[in-house]
Amino acid sequence: MISTAEVLVTLFFLLVPVVWAAFWVIQFVQLMLLEDELFAGRYDKPLWVAAFLVLAPLAPFAFLVWKGARSAGRGGS
Repeated sequence: MISTAEVLVTLFFLLVPVVWAAFWVIQFVQLMLLEDELFAGRYDKPLWVAAFLVLAPLAPFAFLVWKGARSAGRGGS
């Protein structure tokens, strides 16, 4: 018989990667939808893409922080 704890642990290890992957995709799509003129440097967008591919576990969170700082610096727009 499968215990409740085993079911919860299994669900946790199945749901966490799925939720993280969905978060990664959403943040990557938002990055790709931004116009190049919104980035300060010429190569900022390609560098973000490289960061998403190389630093996959951390890049979506860094991008989320960057978006928040960018919008706060522009008066929330």
